[in-house]
Amino acid sequence: MRDDSREELLQQFSEFLDNNQKANIECAKDDTFSLYTELAGLKNEVQRESRQLHKVIEEFHAVFATLENSNKLLTRQLEDARKRESEIADNAAKPLLISVLDFQDRFVEAMRHKPVKKTLFGSNKHQKQWIEAQQDGMSMLLSRLEAISAQHGVKTLDCVGKPFDVKYMLAVDVEHDDNYEEGIVLAQVRPGFLLHGQSLRLAEVIVNRREQDSGVTCEQ
Repeated sequence: MRDDSREELLQQFSEFLDNNQKANIECAKDDTFSLYTELAGLKNEVQRESRQLHKVIEEFHAVFATLENSNKLLTRQLEDARKRESEIADNAAKPLLISVLDFQDRFVEAMRHKPVKKTLFGSNKHQKQWIEAQQDGMSMLLSRLEAISAQHGVKTLDCVGKPFDVKYMLAVDVEHDDNYEEGIVLAQVRPGFLLHGQSLRLAEVIVNRREQDSGVTCEQ
């Protein structure tokens, strides 16, 4: 091949490579611009979706807070209604329960007295068995009365050795005992009872009054 022909071919090939490289660069620039444009659009879309999602979350929190407040209000209303129903039921049951307690007191008092084992005709085995059977029957009936009272929320008031409380106790007498503080309950004459934590019947008690404080009167 002639030298001038070879030079011409090399020149053409070099120009071809230069043109192809410029075209690739232009294409790469176009592709990069398109990529940036798509990324910018995607970023805007993500931001828009994020704002919408944030708005939805805020609305959900608002709805949830409303439901929670409504639930709390409903719970309080139900509790108040239960308390009112319980108070109405307690007030209605109080007279009957007090009658049961009075009847129970008479049973306790009757069981304290020892039965007479001898009669005008002397004592015998049958009479003793009859008396024991009567005592057993009274004891069973008393246990039943106490169980009925407990089922209705009645509890015995424990007051001996505690400070006198006018809300639950009635002082029927005073005694002097320097071993105890002023106003301490020394003994119980008649038991008191609570109904669901509220006073049902006042306990009749004997309250301590020290000799040096004899001028002080107890509230009744």
